[in-house]
Amino acid sequence: NAVKLKRLLVWKNNRFSSAAAARIGTSSNVHVEESEFYDFLRVGLSVWESTNTTVSRCYANGRGREIIDGGNVPTDRIAGRSEQGFFDNGNDSLFENCISEGQRIGFYGAEHTFSNDGQFIGNISVREHRGMALITSPGGGFRNTDRDFVAYEPVDIGVQWASPHETHCDGCTLFRTKNLGFLIYHKPGSPAPFGLNTSAISRTLALGDVLNADGGFRVRDQGSFSLSDVNVFGFATPWDIQDGGLVVRPRMTDPQLGECAILIPEP
Repeated sequence: NAVKLKRLLVWKNNRFSSAAAARIGTSSNVHVEESEFYDFLRVGLSVWESTNTTVSRCYANGRGREIIDGGNVPTDRIAGRSEQGFFDNGNDSLFENCISEGQRIGFYGAEHTFSNDGQFIGNISVREHRGMALITSPGGGFRNTDRDFVAYEPVDIGVQWASPHETHCDGCTLFRTKNLGFLIYHKPGSPAPFGLNTSAISRTLALGDVLNADGGFRVRDQGSFSLSDVNVFGFATPWDIQDGGLVVRPRMTDPQLGECAILIPEP
């Protein structure tokens, strides 16, 4: 407990186990700063059942580490990608100004009994299958905050929330998404979503790959949620939202236009 780790270079995890390149387990008040994690099969940095962990200015890239004969095979491996850059199963965790590149999921809030009251601030996902995923279970995944997050060219989904509880995203940018910008849905086995406190998305841009992108915001089976000051552009279906949500000041404007506007005079 109460440990500071700084400027670590970690690479090549044990391929015969499911171990992360680095793991913080059952600890409290641990700080990891300015460190890099490479050549891992599953996770770059894992926070497991720990409290008040801070991860700042770190970088993770599995770089397509290969599976070996007789070694561990990740269950959700996609197209040679490592599992996750940063994995959170802690309470009161803070991930700030970190970069994950090339994984299946960049930043993953786990579906376990922990993963409550987490903050993801100013992080960047680069060309990953999914930029961020926050998955709720009956005992965890509550009151998480995602602010100023950037997902650059996600292959599948920019941000995925499964049964979010009091989860908030503010000031996020999903840039050149290939499939879905935001996906919010109810995960079977999680607490019933109806009547729960509001999850919200505000000041967020979802920009799709015009040739391939499917949906900007897809929301399913949520009791209450709100979208405010969100801009969606470049998707075949910008809005795919079931009843029950509050949508305030939505836009579908090409962000490259900036503040430009055209006045069409009345006849």
